[in-house]
Amino acid sequence: MFVIKPTYTWDAEKGYGKERTFNADIYALCYHWWTIEETADLFDLCQWRFWAFTQKELLTELNGSKSLSVERLEKKAKGFDDIIKLRETLVSL
Repeated sequence: MFVIKPTYTWDAEKGYGKERTFNADIYALCYHWWTIEETADLFDLCQWRFWAFTQKELLTELNGSKSLSVERLEKKAKGFDDIIKLRETLVSL
């Protein structure tokens, strides 16, 4: 489950903003799906699943909610098993 909520902006001159907003242009969600504890390796990128969204796409997917389940992402969003494909997608957004 990914919990995604708006946060306060911050800059060195003004400090924290007054309103909570979604501040990133691009969001990358990463999920370590490997279930075999003896062979789990956080550094093995083949054991991860990735999703990439523009801010607009993410807000559409959230549809007023503050969370997204992995199951929902698997059904509705384009995911990546390959970090190179994720990188290419992020660069193209």
